[in-house]
Amino acid sequence: MRGRPFIALLAVVLAAMTPFVGDVLHAGAASKVAPFDPISVSFSSPERGWALGTLACAHQHRCLTLLETANSGQSWFEVQLPVPLVTDIDRFGNDKPGFIGGIDVHFANSTDGWIYGQEPATIHQGSQSYRGFKSVLWATHDGGTLWLRQALPGMNPQGNVYDVESTRTTVYVLAPTRSNTAEVESSSVDANKWQQASGVALNGEAGGGQPSGAMVIDGSTGWLIFGNDRGATGSAQLSKRGAWVAWRSPCAAVGHGYAVPAAANARDLVAVCGMGGFAYGMPKSAPRGAAIGSSWLYFSTNGGVSFKAGTEIRPVKGNLSFGQFAGVLASPRPGAVILGRNVGDGADLIASYDDGARWGVVYRGQVSYLDFVDPNVGVGLVRLANNEQRMIMTSDGGRRWRAMTF
Repeated sequence: MRGRPFIALLAVVLAAMTPFVGDVLHAGAASKVAPFDPISVSFSSPERGWALGTLACAHQHRCLTLLETANSGQSWFEVQLPVPLVTDIDRFGNDKPGFIGGIDVHFANSTDGWIYGQEPATIHQGSQSYRGFKSVLWATHDGGTLWLRQALPGMNPQGNVYDVESTRTTVYVLAPTRSNTAEVESSSVDANKWQQASGVALNGEAGGGQPSGAMVIDGSTGWLIFGNDRGATGSAQLSKRGAWVAWRSPCAAVGHGYAVPAAANARDLVAVCGMGGFAYGMPKSAPRGAAIGSSWLYFSTNGGVSFKAGTEIRPVKGNLSFGQFAGVLASPRPGAVILGRNVGDGADLIASYDDGARWGVVYRGQVSYLDFVDPNVGVGLVRLANNEQRMIMTSDGGRRWRAMTF
């Protein structure tokens, strides 16, 4: 069910279709000063969730703030954050849009949680100093009363902690190393005893943009992709025994595109694959009639052992409104696919409940994050025109969404 945001590498042709549900909710305009601007959200159950963001505070600044709900977002209360983290963010001017860095939150349950990513910092190298970013990884095991900074043995202190995900018993961290590769380290969710995963080769590209990585975990199994704008350079699967093993990504045969699958359950996965890629022409294994640069849905019903091409994502005959895949994808149940697209000057979220045969617009706005806690309850973040974000939720599998207030 989990759908993570990831890098959109190729333009995708998408249909402009008539909504098949009631009213389509629009993102609307932002207030001049948002009381709370969410930048990351995590739900451990349909009722309990956390939102990390910024709140207006003294001296015209916006202070890093963590909120928690125990009633599906009807009300929120503030949770303590690590003082050094808040101090560092404030020192480097958190009132500047986008300068806060990439900080995310993940909770496995009501007590065990992590804040991760990167934060702005002054980097010292010899006699030189420059403005850059340093890696962030904090853990709490009492619901946020006490936070402890985590330093993984092989992690690059100046890198970006790419992702943190968890099963019921184990947390996994995908982090950069000092040698342009990535590693996975794990610990029991209620402790800080990290162990590096063996047998996972996550090498970086020789060129291209900054690397990125994401994990998708459902139950006791999961999948990860590592790469950059030139494609995926590493992938692995989490076995039921808790070990990461070699795994062939769904798009490896058609251009090595960086495509993180969405999981409806431990067996049913969906991904969006572009035909071709950096230094790759049209692959022989592409679906019949596929054109270079076109994008197709790929489905697995055996936990990612194999994938089969589904339908192409394309415009309706006679419709010249081409769309570009916006990089968010989720599958709340088998056969259901929800993804974001950019169309002209706008963006929206579209959904299909028959393996991509028919689509409808379910939300108007630039959705930057999408995740489903169960087949019905989902949460998303929508980026507004002034770069603020709004949180949206659904309780009917993605057919209708409502904007949340804090």
